[in-house]
Amino acid sequence: MKRKFDKAIFYWVLGGLILTILHGRYLHNIELTPDSKEYHILAVNIMLGKGYYTEPVNSINDYDNLTIQNFSLNTINKDCIPGVNRTPGYPLFLIFIYSLHGINPDAVLPYQIALTFCIGALIVYTGTKLWRKPGIIAGIVAVFLLGMNREAAYPAAQLLSECLATFLLTASAAVATWAKRGSSNRELLTGVFFALAILTRPALVFVGLAYGVILIIQSIRSYSSIRRVIIFACPCIVLLSSWSMFASIYAGKFVPLSDIGIYNLISGLDPIGAAKNDGIPPPKLDAVSLEQFWMGPPHSKKCSLWQVLTDIPKRWEEVFMLSILKFRVGTLGLSRSLWDCILIGFTLISSVIIYDVKRNNKSKKNIQFLVIPSGLIRSQKCIEIFYLVVAIFILLVVLGLSATIIQLFFLVLPVIGLLFRIKIIPKDIREKSGKMFYPLWLSSWYWGYILMTLMTFGLRRFMRPFLPIFYLCAVVAIPLLLMFLLGTRNGSIKKNRHVSIAFNWINRS
Repeated sequence: MKRKFDKAIFYWVLGGLILTILHGRYLHNIELTPDSKEYHILAVNIMLGKGYYTEPVNSINDYDNLTIQNFSLNTINKDCIPGVNRTPGYPLFLIFIYSLHGINPDAVLPYQIALTFCIGALIVYTGTKLWRKPGIIAGIVAVFLLGMNREAAYPAAQLLSECLATFLLTASAAVATWAKRGSSNRELLTGVFFALAILTRPALVFVGLAYGVILIIQSIRSYSSIRRVIIFACPCIVLLSSWSMFASIYAGKFVPLSDIGIYNLISGLDPIGAAKNDGIPPPKLDAVSLEQFWMGPPHSKKCSLWQVLTDIPKRWEEVFMLSILKFRVGTLGLSRSLWDCILIGFTLISSVIIYDVKRNNKSKKNIQFLVIPSGLIRSQKCIEIFYLVVAIFILLVVLGLSATIIQLFFLVLPVIGLLFRIKIIPKDIREKSGKMFYPLWLSSWYWGYILMTLMTFGLRRFMRPFLPIFYLCAVVAIPLLLMFLLGTRNGSIKKNRHVSIAFNWINRS
């Protein structure tokens, strides 16, 4: 047992080292942006006892020389009012570092490199817990591919919340995987990590909501207990409501998570109306114009969110076109084939129910699996044709054909795939003697990203915290698709020269 645990740690460390080395090519010093100033000043003001302000207050002389030079402080805003447009996750992270090393943004870089190492290790850990030995390989490959993505490396070198948010969201997946293989009490830690991720980057609330809804659905269907739902919800409710109460009292108005959240909703749902209300030229309905508009300062402070929501049915054509453009802008950092593999991965992870049984690896006996349809569509022919279409479409995308209709098909594929669900059960055991492993909860990352993009707007940097789990799903997509097709066609896989894995379809109406 100890030897197996030592080998597991080796692979986790290997994943962390690979990601750190590959991303280290782009990490030289900490980069400061306009948003960095708000995070830094907020952390410094809290340390100096000045309150929750994102601008310098009282006297310039109260601030250190490095802060004054880095952020060109020369005036004090005497009319500064309390602002809670930034949640406390990242400022508290900065306060921890500054209290150890002094107020110096450069001191943050080693800590964010350490977070990068942890992200790589957590990817391999999650793969291991999900699929055992094949999951180790999947995790290592996912880490390597993620390390080659320069877009994913930027957060570690920037004084922004994205690196910490990526770590916390990946840790949420790892802890959730650990929780599903144990008692419901483990969900407490899952809830804590989700709450911390949301307090670092409020848009991640959509992932937490999707995870909670899936837990409720599974508890209704007896896949988990309602106790698991309550234990998960408790830390989320306590931490998020505590922050909301503080922010609302401090700002003198109700603040659910941050001031800027409502403005992002309005800018995403009606960018043209938001621009007109702000008295600026409205963006065109194309990817370039919308990306430039959304990358600017917060808009639409004069708009009513309720009015924007009620007007959606009247302008449904514009909203539909806007939604397509959001996903086009949001996925610019990924190739079409990689994005489609991510969606296939989520589809199959949500559609294949596996009874996880430990077997004797030294046995030379062939392994037989029963493949049983369990979704609304149970026709062997229909399921086979559907996934053959998926295989053909991904081949066309790899060859360079990426029509809008194909991309829309892949975008809704995880939803359609639930109709074609199957169970894979070892033939020589009864269902109840194995532990059912059904990681439907992992699709929270898909639902969270979809809801976040639809409700707000699409920018490639918004996807960064999702990338570790997205890459893991992309890596397992093609192997799972092949296994699915083998199952529908009563195929087999050669495990070694003595043993093969055979799939036997069982018709069940």
